[in-house]
Amino acid sequence: SASGAEEAGKWTSGLFLVRISTMEKERDNNPEPEQKEISWEAPEFEYYSKSPSWYWISILISIVLLAVALWQKNFLFAAFIIIAELSVFHWASALPRDINFKIDGNGVAIGQKRAYAFAELEHFSLNQSGGEIKELIFKHRTKFRPYIKLAVTPSLVPEIRSHLADFLPEEEYNEPMADVLAKFLRF
Repeated sequence: SASGAEEAGKWTSGLFLVRISTMEKERDNNPEPEQKEISWEAPEFEYYSKSPSWYWISILISIVLLAVALWQKNFLFAAFIIIAELSVFHWASALPRDINFKIDGNGVAIGQKRAYAFAELEHFSLNQSGGEIKELIFKHRTKFRPYIKLAVTPSLVPEIRSHLADFLPEEEYNEPMADVLAKFLRF
């Protein structure tokens, strides 16, 4: 529909709201060092619009897998295929929410609910896509959630890079095969 195309265009336009502020605090007549805060708003993930043929191909693959599962009398696998296809439909049609991101002297804040202190992070990377830097990636110290990815506008990259250099080393990011596959499938 036309409104759906306009809605998708809103998310894929690369438009970011940016606010850079500097705050200076004073306590006991001794000024503390200037604390910089970089904040911006961006979609929570990169949205790829999908044509009806994308959905039909997904259905066709699920039907083939379901037929194989039923032919082998593997009903658990058949139930898994149905649940997986419903999940694919749900996530494929979900539009990203806009989230506020903030980097300051304490760490990284994602929205109102998540914050990561610099001590929890090993390093950061800036991932390029199509010649533009679109992702700010943090390597988390835990194995359960190794990478934290944030959408970032290219105009903020020099400011972010110089600010984060005071707290974390910058390292090159090698994109995992799962991420490459997800981009190829436009998921």
